[in-house]
Amino acid sequence: MILFAKLSAVHDGGERGCESGDYDYNSLGGYLYDVNPDFLAERSTGSLIYYGDLIDTGWYINDTWRIKPSFSLNYGMRYEYATIPFGERLQSINSAASVQGVAIWQEPSAPKNQFMPRVGFAWSPDKDRTWSIRGGVTMGYDVLYDNLGLNSISAGAVPQFGATVDELQNGAGTVINQFLANGGIPPGSGGFNTFTGCAAPCGTAKTGETAVAQQQRATAGLVPRNINNPVAITATLGVQHVFWKNYTAEVRYVYTHGYHLPTQIQINKQPQISPTDFIPTFLSNPGPAVLNALTVTTGTLAAPPLASVVNAFKSGCAIVAGIGMPDGFNAKGQVAPCFTSNITAFESNGNSVYHGLAMQLTRRFEHGLQINASYTYSHAIDDSTPALFSTVITPRRAQNGLDLANDRSNSALDHRQRFTLVAYYDLPYFKSGSWFRRNVLGNWIFAPVYTYQSGEWADVHASADTNLNGDSAGDRVLLNPNGVGGTGTGVSNLMATAGPFAGQTVAYLAGSATAQYINTGKGGLEPNNGLVVAGRNTLLMRPIDNIDFTLGKKFNITERFRLEFQAQFLNFFNHPQYIAGSINQVNAIGYTGSSASNYLNPANSAFNDPTIPFSSNPRVIQLTAKLVF
Repeated sequence: MILFAKLSAVHDGGERGCESGDYDYNSLGGYLYDVNPDFLAERSTGSLIYYGDLIDTGWYINDTWRIKPSFSLNYGMRYEYATIPFGERLQSINSAASVQGVAIWQEPSAPKNQFMPRVGFAWSPDKDRTWSIRGGVTMGYDVLYDNLGLNSISAGAVPQFGATVDELQNGAGTVINQFLANGGIPPGSGGFNTFTGCAAPCGTAKTGETAVAQQQRATAGLVPRNINNPVAITATLGVQHVFWKNYTAEVRYVYTHGYHLPTQIQINKQPQISPTDFIPTFLSNPGPAVLNALTVTTGTLAAPPLASVVNAFKSGCAIVAGIGMPDGFNAKGQVAPCFTSNITAFESNGNSVYHGLAMQLTRRFEHGLQINASYTYSHAIDDSTPALFSTVITPRRAQNGLDLANDRSNSALDHRQRFTLVAYYDLPYFKSGSWFRRNVLGNWIFAPVYTYQSGEWADVHASADTNLNGDSAGDRVLLNPNGVGGTGTGVSNLMATAGPFAGQTVAYLAGSATAQYINTGKGGLEPNNGLVVAGRNTLLMRPIDNIDFTLGKKFNITERFRLEFQAQFLNFFNHPQYIAGSINQVNAIGYTGSSASNYLNPANSAFNDPTIPFSSNPRVIQLTAKLVF
């Protein structure tokens, strides 16, 4: 039995939560025995109050030029300037932790070049004006939502006020009894934290540290100095035709390109594996001779080549700290210098593209009947969807934050096909005569709605650090091109029996040679033996195939007053639809628990079984009444 125990809502990776913390368990036993969680345990501490006092000032000019009676041109320009919220300007307090040219904590600057041109046209080519052709191109800027500023501050970019504590990182492998009975993770002290340095045995290396190094070690997040607000460029072209007096048909194409989209990255993380330095995965046991000849183990992968940004941190931090080996490094220099926590940044380097072809047929209301049928074929592509831990369906961080382009794929928002058919029928009979005839036999309303929508794309990932970059948020799995679609498996360790690595794991063996997705082990996320690294968002989830129905009855009290009752049946036929969302609402539904993670983990028995983490969206009946006057 799996219990998802969530005591309060919070985001991990340095994302702001509520007072008591967030504690998630993979098993019922850990919760009942009241030990520290084995899935997620974190809490935001300190006394920071975030003020998002953004002031947005804008102006625009617009004009329509009617070139001919049948052709008009619309054009204009908009400009906006948005200030930096007070909460984010507080980063200047942490300026002593800066490493010049690498990581700067100072008041961010706001963009001043947000000019947004737009142009459009409308043309009716026939004399009866039954045809209309419209098109245009627009550019628009948005502002960054407050959660990014809130998280960058509470995550530790201003450690003087507090930070987010992760018990699994600070005490991995340690069992803490009476964990929840004692309040979980301690709340920490309030007020303003100061850093004065300390003598040995202080610091992670127990050699003492300067005030600057102490401040840097407490820092876990930052916001880039220059804020780039998200941009969207949209182009449309549509043709509309009115026929048979009551019918309108329209076909339109929509293109949207978004850039400067916010992404979350841990900038001091780099994969330790490479195409020549990894642990292979086999579909069948290759035998002792092959295994004994392999020379890579998790031990040999423990000293990775440092990325240029990490090298810069190392040299810069050594200068700032004023010590030969910066606190936080071991003899191999494999831990981020001084900044021993995750350095989580919210960059503005995300991109998206949307292509949509929409067709719509409308019958306007006449003789009590109105019909609207619409179909959209679209494709949404991006390299980042959520920037915060709102769902595990698509991770909030890339598999490799230094290679965002590798995450470009179908968006989690990509629903390739959508069809809707809506009818509204106000029974046209018994509209006159006696009160009984009009209000009992007549005044009935029928409104069916049919919806079909392609399923959401989900990211198959391991919830483990298989590329050994110290971040398990987005690590994906291996893909067997010849495997049975939608199936998954884990791996077992293969050890050398002779040679210098005897008794050590040198390879992995897939549990099933016919599985499509293989959750490899640590250090194994590289193409090999006919297997490739699975792309982002490759698992298509179940579609929406739904009928809603509304039955209404009107009672005319007087010529002015009318009482109307409705019975609304959502999922009228009670058809089970296990999807990551709602079948008839557009709202944010996050899935962050262990059951949703297991659904995406090929090594778990719950893999690709949506009946476990998601609701069947059972029938809902709503009764309404309204007085019309």
